[in-house]
Amino acid sequence: MPLSEVGNGKHILLIDDEIQVTAIGQEILECYGYTVTSQNCSVKAFDDFILNPFMFDLVITDVLMPNMTGLELARKIKRLRENLPIIMWTGLLTPVIENQAREIGIQKLITKPINAQNLSDTVLNIFHSTTV
Repeated sequence: MPLSEVGNGKHILLIDDEIQVTAIGQEILECYGYTVTSQNCSVKAFDDFILNPFMFDLVITDVLMPNMTGLELARKIKRLRENLPIIMWTGLLTPVIENQAREIGIQKLITKPINAQNLSDTVLNIFHSTTV
């Protein structure tokens, strides 16, 4: 199967306050055929989500961001769509972050820097293991 067919029409909301990170993440995911909406502001990302919460099949968010952390964003999203899978990535993974993510119901935590193979495998595994 060509890489561009892996995404199979799935729509991902991608959030990171670093523009380069969202650009790289979006490029990787689009190569696999996913539709990606990216934001560099968690507040704006939540606004995008509120407009049509059933448009997205997966959320990928950074943990540490200004204005609203990825953990806060995930809590808000889960209140509206409890079963929506969320992946969090971070440059600093601590036991506190791991515990909070588990309590919220985050499916997977991955560490930066982004690795194309790890990101694509993680996303594919999430889609194969969950029903959205």
